[in-house]
Amino acid sequence: MGGRAVRAGAAVALLAAAALVFGCGGGTSNLTAEELVGDDTAVDGDPTTGIEPWGSHTWDDGLALEVGQPEECEPSDNALNADTERAVQFPMALENTTEHPFEFGMTPVVGEATFDGERVEVILDLEGPCHSDEMGFTVIETGETHEFAVSFAVGPEPGLMVFEVSPVLGAERVEMSGRV
Repeated sequence: MGGRAVRAGAAVALLAAAALVFGCGGGTSNLTAEELVGDDTAVDGDPTTGIEPWGSHTWDDGLALEVGQPEECEPSDNALNADTERAVQFPMALENTTEHPFEFGMTPVVGEATFDGERVEVILDLEGPCHSDEMGFTVIETGETHEFAVSFAVGPEPGLMVFEVSPVLGAERVEMSGRV
């Protein structure tokens, strides 16, 4: 099989997985920004004041995810879900401190995502600057860390970004939030 056919097959698999996780259409979150971060954190009407931006979480089994500060990126012409005025990319790192190798990429790490209460999509830019490579299969050995990135199409102005993360299906889903 040629390289183009392999890339096309990988893209189809990635799109199918993303459609299952993120849904096939737009929509809105049922929660307001205030409900997501709590009324007591609002200062001068800004519900994002006082929240811890991004960060890390360690699950009971020993997998630990670190979400770094996002940076704006420009999707390539071939990117999917890239019809946006602004895109942001989050660097992430998954550390395996379990007793067994971890098969990364079997399920997406990021679940539902919203920007200012509106559902947003992951940008699929396989070889472009806004690449989202959370579905690239690799085995993370005990004591190793795997770095990857996830990009989203967001609104033109700064706002509240919220997304769920979980390393495997059925694991506790943790919410990460902050301003982008």
